[in-house]
Amino acid sequence: MKMSNWMLIGLTTAMLAGCGTEEGSNNTTANNTTANNTTPANNTTANNTTPANNTTANNTTPANNTTANNTTPTNNGTPLTCTGDFGAAQACGGDPKGSWTVTEGCTNFDYEAQIQGACASMVVDDAVVTLAGTLTVDAATFAQDVNGTISLTMNTPDKCGVGNCSFVQSGLGAVATTATCVDAGAGCDCTASIDFASASDGAYTTAGGVATLGSGETYYYCASGGTMLLREFGTNADDAQPSVLYSL
Repeated sequence: MKMSNWMLIGLTTAMLAGCGTEEGSNNTTANNTTANNTTPANNTTANNTTPANNTTANNTTPANNTTANNTTPTNNGTPLTCTGDFGAAQACGGDPKGSWTVTEGCTNFDYEAQIQGACASMVVDDAVVTLAGTLTVDAATFAQDVNGTISLTMNTPDKCGVGNCSFVQSGLGAVATTATCVDAGAGCDCTASIDFASASDGAYTTAGGVATLGSGETYYYCASGGTMLLREFGTNADDAQPSVLYSL
């Protein structure tokens, strides 16, 4: 049977419409997109609890290993070095408790100016502080036993105006533990040593960077990084006291 043109047009239109409807309702492609597939979405890092719980923030081990949680305060911070001008500005305080050993002593005291009061031409070439001893500190008491020597190397180009190195030596010997002067042309080369010792125990208190002993002596102090630096002040001439560095 031969179809008329209008029947062919209508059939073609219906077939095309049917094909369009069938493709649009095929949920295989439309519903299988990444957006509608719940598996990839649930597998993202955001929803995966394992990475989130494995972060440093939730990992208690690193957090407990910080300096803030280190229960030995004197082991925290930066180790100190000996400075002869240690004073109020550097006195950080801290926890002084521990069994300490003297590491070294140092000073910026102007021995030359002091000696030139007796001999105007005397020049101090070197000043070395040698110390040894211990310091034990608990929560309220201390015990210390420290001894040392200040060694001076000097020269005077005109024998201090007295014309004889033995006279210069006698003058130094009056204030030093030992003194020796030898002829050096028109002048004298001299050495002198000053020994000192300190052994005491008792109570102490701290406030800021100052430790005060029960007997009244006061010390600037700073404990940091397993070291502690002290220098006495107030009782004697402030600048004359050497700084003493201790270590645990």
